[in-house]
Amino acid sequence: MKKINSIHLLFLLVLFFSSCDDNSGGINPCLDCHVNVFKCNINEMDWKPDCIPDPPFGCNSIRVTFDDQANDLEIVASNDHFNNTVRLNARSLVYGIPVKLKSNAGFSDRKINGLCNTFEVFLDTLNSSISMYKIDQSKRILGCVFKMKCYNQCGDTVNITNGHFEVIY
Repeated sequence: MKKINSIHLLFLLVLFFSSCDDNSGGINPCLDCHVNVFKCNINEMDWKPDCIPDPPFGCNSIRVTFDDQANDLEIVASNDHFNNTVRLNARSLVYGIPVKLKSNAGFSDRKINGLCNTFEVFLDTLNSSISMYKIDQSKRILGCVFKMKCYNQCGDTVNITNGHFEVIY
């Protein structure tokens, strides 16, 4: 009896996996799934979040908090390979209008030791701003463009330009 059950189980598994291809007409729940995008240039070099997966838990290189009533945003994007992080923080985002980033927005480079590894945003909308271009409250998708000029306590500067993200909040 045990041998028959094993054969039936094997048959069901083969049947299940053979019928689950893109052309089978079955339902693929991820065809409409949104994939988070976050890109920018840091001192004219392309940058995007990336994480080193932890086998039991995976990884998440983008953390988003967005209040779609007040349009308040906090987003942290990390790259574990480069050992750095981009932080954006803004209040009262307005569709299509650049808004000044809050002072705790900036860049962290953990390869630099001491007080010089944290770069804070320069509070000037000409050099540091964020603008919302997409908001889909039903799908909980937010899209923004951003730029910022950041300084550390040692007088070094980081320019973040061509920033763009479209994320699920």
